[in-house]
Amino acid sequence: MPYPAIVYKILIASPSDTEDERSRIRDLIHYWNDHNSEERTVAYVPIMWETHSTPTQGGRAQAVLNLQIVYPSDILIGIFNFRIGSPTGDFTSGSVEEIETFRKKKDPNLMLLYFNSQEPPADIDIAQWDALQEFRSKCMGNGPVADFSSVDDLIKQIERHLTDLARNLTPKERTAQYSAPVNISKEDVRTAFYSVKGMQVEKIDPLLERVHGILQHHGILSRDKLKSLTTSKGIVEFITNVYITELKRPAEKPLDPIALAQWGSMLLISNSAEEVKSQILLAVRRSNEFQGINLQEDWQGVEWEGRFFAWKGKTLHSHEDRDPVQATDGLLDVIRKFGYIASFCNKDNLGRALGNDGRCQVYETDRRTWRRQVLRGVQFLLVRPR
Repeated sequence: MPYPAIVYKILIASPSDTEDERSRIRDLIHYWNDHNSEERTVAYVPIMWETHSTPTQGGRAQAVLNLQIVYPSDILIGIFNFRIGSPTGDFTSGSVEEIETFRKKKDPNLMLLYFNSQEPPADIDIAQWDALQEFRSKCMGNGPVADFSSVDDLIKQIERHLTDLARNLTPKERTAQYSAPVNISKEDVRTAFYSVKGMQVEKIDPLLERVHGILQHHGILSRDKLKSLTTSKGIVEFITNVYITELKRPAEKPLDPIALAQWGSMLLISNSAEEVKSQILLAVRRSNEFQGINLQEDWQGVEWEGRFFAWKGKTLHSHEDRDPVQATDGLLDVIRKFGYIASFCNKDNLGRALGNDGRCQVYETDRRTWRRQVLRGVQFLLVRPR
């Protein structure tokens, strides 16, 4: 039968050499819920970029991820083996940026960091290892930090820490006081969004499923929160003004429902509205609409370190070919984070590979006149949807 529980979102932050650890932690959280949630009136939800981020055009990739997965999270688990990860432009790696953003905005005691204590492999990347050790030293004394000797050891420690957190997060008297919120329905969303001044109401019904999902993802689950979002003069006016001044939309109906759901939710739940506003402005100014390019319809790709890498585009294959560029781990990480699978192919097999399972070749391009093939050694970079 149903039971009340307070739900906490746990962000799992880690670089690319921790795939096994990430999947084991996700499974552990589900196991913990099955065996403890009803008794302790606590439930944990694993938040991972693989499952909780959505591709967004414009803006620095990691900054967009911060808005989507870091700000909404209540607890952070960070895991490191022997790599620190790829730089984001602002931080040593995406994982480090997520941790430092969480540390700045949330309670550091709700951030659990685990470092592998085993001897590093012989072929270790020394620069990665040195950067990781420097980061580990910085973390000591700034919140809970622990070492682990194996994946099994890591899982045992996290299970114990989750139980300790549940005990500290939920006083006994809260069980009697708490009642589960009633999730908002799509009809609730439709009614609330129709009442917003300046809303492009003709877009609400076609986008209702997506808007409802965005609101749930950001924790807008009750009618009270939905009302706070749609009636907040500060939130609605800020987004409206951005879309009028930056995108030159008509003043009568500048708002689309996706914008209010995505940006409005982040402003509502954020502890740092000014930082979120800066990220919104950055994303809008780097968007296709701002640049006069309809990327949503004509292009598919990712932006990384100020460069655009495309695999589909209306004019991509008519552009001038320039010298190839080499793929980097940072580019591959961004492609994966936006829901695509990267692979490489020899020239002799390229014709057969293209189109197989939706595979497309990746090019760096200015989206106007030129393109460059992306290689690893002599192999061509391909992508396909996950």
